[in-house]
Amino acid sequence: MAERLVNQADSTVDEASFRTATSRAYYAAFGESKDYAVRKLGFVAKGLPEDHTSLREQFERSGMHDVAQLLHRLRGWRNTCDYNSTVPVDVGYSINAVAVARKVLQRLKN
Repeated sequence: MAERLVNQADSTVDEASFRTATSRAYYAAFGESKDYAVRKLGFVAKGLPEDHTSLREQFERSGMHDVAQLLHRLRGWRNTCDYNSTVPVDVGYSINAVAVARKVLQRLKN
């Protein structure tokens, strides 16, 4: 969905769509990362907001610093999009978020 919103970028797509695309890119990366960490790294998700930080910490402890850093960057962008309406968000913001989410997913395949 995030990619579709970004690929439709033209004058008919509004800022809300870019914010949504960025948020969905984060949650795609977060969900896959959480599943990976549960299966391969012994991560125990508690279903709490703290899982976002705990997951990154698990990747750090496991030597997957790049994944932790990419998730941290994506989470910051997602928080901006979801909670800070004073920061303008355009298609470039969403393109970057989708690209970083793809990097996370690719890294989890290796």
